[in-house]
Amino acid sequence: MKLQEKMKKLGLDRRREYLFMAIYCLVIIGLGVAYYLYSEYTFALFMAPGAALMFIIFYLSRYGRLLEERQQLAADQFVEAFTYFSIYIRNGYNVYRALEECSALSKEEVAPYFRQLLSDMDGDKSLAPFLTFSANFDSLEIKQVMLSVYQMIDEGGGESHIAQFSSLFGKFAEERHRLERSNYQNSLEKLSILPLIGGGITMLSLAIAMLEIMGGLYNGI
Repeated sequence: MKLQEKMKKLGLDRRREYLFMAIYCLVIIGLGVAYYLYSEYTFALFMAPGAALMFIIFYLSRYGRLLEERQQLAADQFVEAFTYFSIYIRNGYNVYRALEECSALSKEEVAPYFRQLLSDMDGDKSLAPFLTFSANFDSLEIKQVMLSVYQMIDEGGGESHIAQFSSLFGKFAEERHRLERSNYQNSLEKLSILPLIGGGITMLSLAIAMLEIMGGLYNGI
């Protein structure tokens, strides 16, 4: 996916993003030049553009991470909403009414998708609204779940179709729960390296201080 497409999907203004990056890079380079004028260390002139380049690389890479986080959040909210759907279907609700209840209970990331689905279903009784809904997600399993929901309408909501839906959705929900537990464990592991990062920053600060002291001694000779 192109960079501009990622910005659009995230609801970000392309011009503002580029302007922010340009201003931030100018600030970094300006600080490097100011430090050079203050200290006369020529390495500052080389470090400033490098730091600006590292900032650009990091900042541009965040779009992919933000999209991935949004997809993961949407998938989790889909599971939560369709948990209610499965309850309503089991209690005799028809598909449209169950989806209405899901829409009312869904959270902010997927609520617009449900509203669009219900609106599309009012004018189109084919599979198309369900495919449009599932296109908001990267998961193939969600597409399969939505296909099984459509089959409840197209072929009747008998026990066999409800069982098929329950099986597909149950497997997907369980996989999401396993992934959520795994992500939580990974986050704890990342926290454990914070002391190492702190130690590294301290060592780097000491190294810079030593370079400044040595530079001062050299200039005084």
